[in-house]
Amino acid sequence: MARPKSFDVEEALEQAMLLFWHKGYKATSMRELLSRMNISRQSLYDTFGDKRKLFIRALAHYDQKLQALLAPLYSPDASLEAIREHFLLFVNEIAVVPELGACLMANAALELGVADKEVTEKIEAYFKKVEFLMNRAVANAIERKDIAAHHTPESVTRLFITIWFGLGIRARTGAPKEELVSVMDTAFFSILGCQS
Repeated sequence: MARPKSFDVEEALEQAMLLFWHKGYKATSMRELLSRMNISRQSLYDTFGDKRKLFIRALAHYDQKLQALLAPLYSPDASLEAIREHFLLFVNEIAVVPELGACLMANAALELGVADKEVTEKIEAYFKKVEFLMNRAVANAIERKDIAAHHTPESVTRLFITIWFGLGIRARTGAPKEELVSVMDTAFFSILGCQS
């Protein structure tokens, strides 16, 4: 019979995720992980495997945590207001811990590229999900004439995702929440202002 863990696995994983998010995969040492997770080296190996396997678990944990931010987009009827609600949730999240800033998945994609197939697959699956949800909401907004019909769902979705990444980078470089909201509102106004 397996012995119960002497530590909170979810909390340890949360701390590992935050450290990887802040420092990146390569710059995060095992010593830092053990200290941040407050576990022994043997406990880390027994529970998570090696550093790479822990990183993959951290990516999955991050994906799970973001479900609340994506919640407004999950309805098949989601439209422009749902996209704005998602952006507000995102801005509120990154404003709380600005040093994390940009999305962990985006950071991982930039750092590791296509060097690790399993990591790449997780990153691609995450972004495909975000793109699908946002694209559906944009298509609904165009159908309802909230966004001008001369825009395509794909072009507006790409614009929103680019703004999404930009907000994370600006947060990490010290932009206050008020500036992030202003950028977001300007983007929405620009799209809505092209109705004619």
